[in-house]
Amino acid sequence: HFEELRLGLIHLRQVNQQLSVGPKALVKNNLETFVECHDTLTAMHQMLLRNESMSEGGSLTEKLEFILKDTVKCAEELFHDVLSRKDRADSMRSALNIMHRFRFLFSLPRNIEKNIKNGEYEIVINDYERAKSLFADTELNVFKKVLTEVETLVQGFREQLVKKLQELPSTLDEQI
Repeated sequence: HFEELRLGLIHLRQVNQQLSVGPKALVKNNLETFVECHDTLTAMHQMLLRNESMSEGGSLTEKLEFILKDTVKCAEELFHDVLSRKDRADSMRSALNIMHRFRFLFSLPRNIEKNIKNGEYEIVINDYERAKSLFADTELNVFKKVLTEVETLVQGFREQLVKKLQELPSTLDEQI
């Protein structure tokens, strides 16, 4: 184990030496480029200061700020209609996704009416129970409205069944 530790120490020293040499070598090899960049930035700074002192009516940055604000205002005016149409399309897309996601509930009143008319009472009962279990505790008004409509249809269906059962004579198949 001592040999492994010794080899690890040698490796760490080599890595440390490479890391310390790397930045120094970079600066030494590119010193001329760094100096040229510094000189160019200094010259640009001096030119900006000269232009500001020679300009009338404020600094160059103030003029630039005014131009940029005017550009933003113009862009908002140009794209306001496009952005509002995009927002409207996004909201419609969202509503369609919700309707598609909950199409069972939204088509339930029509399906109940159709199944009552066709005498498929078992499907009516299963769909009604499924809707009640899925949406009974909902707080959304649109879901509550659909559930209220379903309740009204089911109540009418119950009354229709009670009336049929009270009519005499009824066959055993009708009672089942």
